[in-house]
Amino acid sequence: MKKIGVMIVLLIFLSTFTYASGDQEAGKTELFFFCGHGDLEEGTKEIIAAYEETHPNIKITTIFNSKDYATQFQSMMATDTLPDIVMVDQERLKEFVAADMLLDLSDRPVASRLFDVAKEPNMIDGRLYSVPFHLQGYGMLYNPKLLAQAHINKVPSTLSELKAAVDKLNAAGITPFTSMFNETWAADQYLLFGISPILNQDPSLVAGLYNGTVKFSDAKFSEVFNYIDILKDNVPENPFSYSFGEGASYFGQGKAALAIHGDWILRTALAVDPNLDVHLAALPYSNVKENNKIVVGVANGLGIIKNSKHLQEAIDFFDYYSTLESAQILSKYNFSYVPQKGFDTKGLHAVYTDISEALDQGNVIPWEWLKVAPGGVKLEAGQSMQAYLSNQISQDQVMENVQAAFDDAVK
Repeated sequence: MKKIGVMIVLLIFLSTFTYASGDQEAGKTELFFFCGHGDLEEGTKEIIAAYEETHPNIKITTIFNSKDYATQFQSMMATDTLPDIVMVDQERLKEFVAADMLLDLSDRPVASRLFDVAKEPNMIDGRLYSVPFHLQGYGMLYNPKLLAQAHINKVPSTLSELKAAVDKLNAAGITPFTSMFNETWAADQYLLFGISPILNQDPSLVAGLYNGTVKFSDAKFSEVFNYIDILKDNVPENPFSYSFGEGASYFGQGKAALAIHGDWILRTALAVDPNLDVHLAALPYSNVKENNKIVVGVANGLGIIKNSKHLQEAIDFFDYYSTLESAQILSKYNFSYVPQKGFDTKGLHAVYTDISEALDQGNVIPWEWLKVAPGGVKLEAGQSMQAYLSNQISQDQVMENVQAAFDDAVK
């Protein structure tokens, strides 16, 4: 029965993805664009419409599915029906390159425009195989209006300043932080994004974790709990009743002055109040201001299948899709900062201006935690952090649990 069920699902899927059947419009070359990032859909359709108008011999079919993207892609691989252009998750980039599936994009025009912090995660052995179209920033989002109401005239840039600001917010009757404690993935970010600056300051820690000379339980990593404890004690009542959507909406309603999160909170927060004034600053996890920077990275990018039956046509469209002009169209719909030099943030939300300025000033660091979160580390970090935030386990137990998950992943 299970085999029959799998075959039925596969047949249904293939019926929606029939380019292998040869059923194309007469005289046209059909390209297939498969992306799991649904937020790109509207902008992509506008770009495709403009491209097809000037390239009447090209038809581009898109499939956007963020829910079971991985499953669908596996089905394509199994049935030799791979698309021409595909989204590549960071976690699977090495796998794709090892299988010789992706075209080397190092010589494409977009390569020279990418910021290094966005380019490097998409490279293997010095070659570029995927191009990101959304640079995400993680740090401390703040509501200037609420800070002003609490007579806070300077955005906190150190741990001590954060503690003082929280005290003023409490005194003014303003909830300092929104909560998303109900989400395991949000809880893991408090820890993992928090240790990114620590890893960035001492790159040898990464190698040390893998060779066993460094442990997550070492005192250096415990610094991350300084800011986490401030967050933990200054959220709304019943903080575990807040999911991502509820926490983002709470912030969007102006009920909390701060949110430790990424720019992806904006879509939900601005749906509540389109005129919400919010900015993004570095997470002040330490008292050394220079070490506190916005943590930026890319979760995925787009690549070209090396054995595409229409490789040159796919390359030509990819070059068009990755121009600065196309980037502006994508960002118009996507609430995103496209990490290309020359990208204009005019007309975008102020948070993206903050990210752009931080890039220009060198006040960013990459998602270093990705280097030390193999296997089940991320899940364990989230679950242990939730236990810590609910006072069930200690800081030491959190880090011991994360270390155990790490050891299990790399053994």
